[in-house]
Amino acid sequence: MDHLFSFIEFIFGSYPFLITINSISVIIKLYILRVLFSQTKSILLNNSRIYLLFVVIGALCEDFAWIILSIKEFLIPHPDPFLHALVLFLTRSAWVFFVIEYQALALFLENLVDPTALITYRQQFFIFISTIFTFLFIYTAFSTFNCIGPSWVQLMMQGWFPFYAVFILMPLAIYYSLQKLKSKKAPRILKKQFLILVQFLIIPRLLTDVIQYYPFKIFQGYFASCYSIIGISTTLLTVALYFCTKKIVGLRFLNFQNHVQEQHRFNFVDGFKDTLEELAKATNIKELGHITQTFFKEAFHIPGNRVSLHLRNENAAEMRNYKNDLSEAESTSELFLNNTNPELDKCINKVKILIYDEIDFNNFYDPNYADTSIIQFMDEINADIFLPIYKNHAIIGYIIVERFARLNEFYSHIERDEMLVFASYLGNIINLLQHRNLDSLIYQEKELKEELYRKHQEINQYKESIHSFLKNNKHKEIGIIFYKNRHFVFANQASKEIIKI
Repeated sequence: MDHLFSFIEFIFGSYPFLITINSISVIIKLYILRVLFSQTKSILLNNSRIYLLFVVIGALCEDFAWIILSIKEFLIPHPDPFLHALVLFLTRSAWVFFVIEYQALALFLENLVDPTALITYRQQFFIFISTIFTFLFIYTAFSTFNCIGPSWVQLMMQGWFPFYAVFILMPLAIYYSLQKLKSKKAPRILKKQFLILVQFLIIPRLLTDVIQYYPFKIFQGYFASCYSIIGISTTLLTVALYFCTKKIVGLRFLNFQNHVQEQHRFNFVDGFKDTLEELAKATNIKELGHITQTFFKEAFHIPGNRVSLHLRNENAAEMRNYKNDLSEAESTSELFLNNTNPELDKCINKVKILIYDEIDFNNFYDPNYADTSIIQFMDEINADIFLPIYKNHAIIGYIIVERFARLNEFYSHIERDEMLVFASYLGNIINLLQHRNLDSLIYQEKELKEELYRKHQEINQYKESIHSFLKNNKHKEIGIIFYKNRHFVFANQASKEIIKI
């Protein structure tokens, strides 16, 4: 075991590794900064972006301080006094950004779940305390510029602030954020974002800070210095930051994306070929409903009994016979589709498919009449998805997926496109069934088959008659006679026998 810990300390506690892992962390955070500066969609998200900006800048300054310190220890172990004092000043100044990072992170969490809320008295009190810590760290950094060792004030602040941030500031921020999520109707996408942030990034960060600033005796017994603990914690946090960022950005973090970007493993092309064959063979609306349920089950893992197909106008009676318990949903849908509000109609024609979680998330950060009306409508029909079926820019039907039909996953942009493709093909099939007399075509096809069969039988009878005539007829001799120079000449014996001259 001692050899294992010695090997871990040799790898994670080495200066080249610390330089490398902190450089990787800097690259990831710079990418986050670029994304933050390139997104300016919702005004409500401005405060959240500002808080997150301070969080990232604070974390970047900490990484740069560790890189500078590691480079100095690795390449210049015995620098001149001024360079040594300058490096110590930069590392001590990093505590200022450490305070800013934690305070901004606490404000960011609470603003993320309630972007319209103002700064409360509790938050103002914590900002005041963090400001005191900030000025004290600035004072000690300048006052000890030429001192090799830290002052007692600096040591005291370095012990008090991690305790305050880890055990008071952040737990209260997480607690009040959770209370806001429970008390108000927050979008499911936002709840998933918050849980991913807390579980996979913030809590690991708190634990690693506790280990770094209050190392347990078990770690002190195995590791000769704190550099190995810092290397391990930085590695874990960098990996967590990468995967957490990738996950929450895919979940429309701060509304950076227009749709959820989760990956989808269904091979749509191969699966859709079978669906197209089934659609081509369909002869009535009931078959189309069954094909729709099968497609949604195989492609999107939605139970078939949570999906229903509805047609408008002339096919309404037939659909009620097929699934009459949705008549209330049909009437509500007709009222919604027959709306006369241009803003709502424009919104429906623009998005093409209504996904509850997507629209709820949009309306949370950018409230408007159209999204509010759509959410109210989908609540009434208890739907996760309302997929209109178009033909010549007119809605001829729609597919309803019941609410919470798929609990643990959101519908991604890929699945959205696949549903639209299916609805496009389905609209063509429905239009074909509605505008042709299927019974008449079937009758005509039957008549043609019977006529073809009769003609075939007549030809067979003619063949048999000719064959019978040729078979039963007696053989006749053929005689040949030539006429030349006024003389008849018999060419064979048969001619002599036939003409006896």
